[in-house]
Amino acid sequence: MPIVLSNKQRIYYRVEGERGPFVLLYPPFLENVQSWYRFDYIDKLKDHFRLILIDPLGQGRSDICLEKEQYTLEARATHVLDIMRELKVGNFHFFGMGLGGQVGFFMAAHFPHYLRSLATIDAHPYAITTELQKTQEIIQMLRQEGIETYVESLKLKEEVSPERTKAIMQGTSDAYAFALEGICQWEGIGEQLSSMLTPSLLFTATEEEKFLSIREAGRMMPRARYLILPELSYKDGFVDAELIVPHFIDFIRKLRWSE
Repeated sequence: MPIVLSNKQRIYYRVEGERGPFVLLYPPFLENVQSWYRFDYIDKLKDHFRLILIDPLGQGRSDICLEKEQYTLEARATHVLDIMRELKVGNFHFFGMGLGGQVGFFMAAHFPHYLRSLATIDAHPYAITTELQKTQEIIQMLRQEGIETYVESLKLKEEVSPERTKAIMQGTSDAYAFALEGICQWEGIGEQLSSMLTPSLLFTATEEEKFLSIREAGRMMPRARYLILPELSYKDGFVDAELIVPHFIDFIRKLRWSE
């Protein structure tokens, strides 16, 4: 099992594909490496890219840590960089969803020389404001009522398959709460956007709560654009690859032609 030791934590990763540029796939909160397979991202991408998949700390096969400071975006970026050093990869394209997108924004601001490009779904580069109260309520639920209650609350809002339920239950309430607290405490990088030169593609939809923030970020970043999809629908916590992959491949192809 491929593991890298980063910040004294064991972080699981996997590599798929044999040719093309490297692409790091970083999943959203609660998800893991297997989610990319379930929703067909790997089959659609591995003939074009060498894919590096990561289980974030506290999720999947990576360690469950009960130290709050291990769940900051800075710590998560360190996990990514340590995997890249292990694989001897000097630069790569970053593709992140949700939490993964926030990690990508952090890296574009603080480690831009590693990123050839950034693509995000359901993520913006600002501090949480409108989402703060909802996120704090989830943290309270996790700490006081446990994972079971949280999963039941998820089922009221979205599809949660038995497979996904099993994966979520492998974590702990405290680890998930620390992960959300790390998101809440991030101050964002709004003041840096106008000087960020990483080519970026930000996926969004008008019905998304984060739409205005994502659109603003896309306008502020000199080499970014936001792509409004007719319907950015989530199934079992993930966006269908059919909606995303063709645009992502076209984005990277045009970027390579211009390099």
